[in-house]
Amino acid sequence: PKTNRWKQPVWALPEEDFLDRREFPSGIYEIETQTIPIHILIKNRGFKRTLFCFHGAQQRSENMQPPFFSGHGISSSLPVNTVLVSDPNLALDERLKLAWYAGSNAINSQEIIKRILSKLIDELGQEERFFFGPSGGGYAAMYFGMSLGASHIIVANPQTCIFNYYPDAVSEYFDIAFGQRSIPLDKKDYPPKICFDVRDVWKANTPVTYLQNSQDDHVQDHLQPLLKFLNLPVDAHELDAPNFRLLTGEWGEGHRPVPKEIIMQELERIFIRETARK
Repeated sequence: PKTNRWKQPVWALPEEDFLDRREFPSGIYEIETQTIPIHILIKNRGFKRTLFCFHGAQQRSENMQPPFFSGHGISSSLPVNTVLVSDPNLALDERLKLAWYAGSNAINSQEIIKRILSKLIDELGQEERFFFGPSGGGYAAMYFGMSLGASHIIVANPQTCIFNYYPDAVSEYFDIAFGQRSIPLDKKDYPPKICFDVRDVWKANTPVTYLQNSQDDHVQDHLQPLLKFLNLPVDAHELDAPNFRLLTGEWGEGHRPVPKEIIMQELERIFIRETARK
């Protein structure tokens, strides 16, 4: 792994040693598992609230190799510690651009990352923990946030069910991660112990802010099935329902990202509101 480009101190240690630590100074932690290491980048600013960030699909180049960390730009001005998590499954193969942090035959990353983040919540996020991600990282933010008692989850153009994403990308993931040439159509054929649909872990009392480009096919494929599941109006463009805020906008044709200023505006709104509740 190419950690040098991040210009951070690096601590390499087994998962057991990481879970035994009581202090987490800023830097990259290379956490050794039985197979692929997991990399996280911690910015410890001494707060008792932490923002956990997850990346979407990643393009490779000679200078752009795992680990990948995303979220610096939106988090640096907020009064939080940040934990940027790199998807370990992308180390499996150069061709793999997106794996949703879901796992593979090599590593049950959902379970291991939950243990790691649970430890960091105990040490750095005692008061509040926020989870953020765009696109495939939005899937991860919802999965881990729902599983770990998030104070608030913020997602931008997320996938909500891995099987509803572009078939070529899902096929590539299944081929590389599980050696399966075709996407399983029946739940009984899914790889075990992996969550492929955030509706399976959804908790109605966990607040979610959902930002969606209205010109993206993710509206039909990911947002609307979730709204139907939540018994909310499927054709809604804006919602302020209990624990579910939806904001859509025309931000470009296709799966174009939500503008950074919109994400910042919503993060700041959440932080002001959460602080006011104290």
